[in-house]
This record gives sequence, structure tokens and C-alpha cells, in this order.
Amino acid sequence: MRGTKAGTLTTEFTMLINAKYPPEKGLTREEYDSVMDEDDRKWQEMIDKQGGWFRVKTKNPTR
Repeated sequence: MRGTKAGTLTTEFTMLINAKYPPEKGLTREEYDSVMDEDDRKWQEMIDKQGGWFRVKTKNPTR
């Protein structure tokens, strides 16, 4: 097989794989932590409004 034909097949194969399995788009660790911290804050506000009896654990407890 000639080099140009092999290169074309490799490119086509790569395009097919990328179409079938697109790259996953996830969060960085910092983005995840930020989202979770905001969710914990909102959840705690909801609990406080309802007269909640417990607190959400924080990353750095100050006991």
C-alpha cells in the first residue's frame, strides 16, 4: 500500500472514530469544586430557611 493511500485511510479512520466517540468535555478539578461549593451553599440556605437541624460538612472544618 502506498504511503498516500495509508495516510488517507488513517485520516478517514480517525474521522470515523471521532464521529462515533466524540471527545468528552468534562470539568477541571477547580471547576468541579466551584460548582459543588455553590451547590452546597444553596442547599444549606434551603435547610436554614426550613429551620434545619444540621450543617453541611465543609472542606476545612473549624472545630
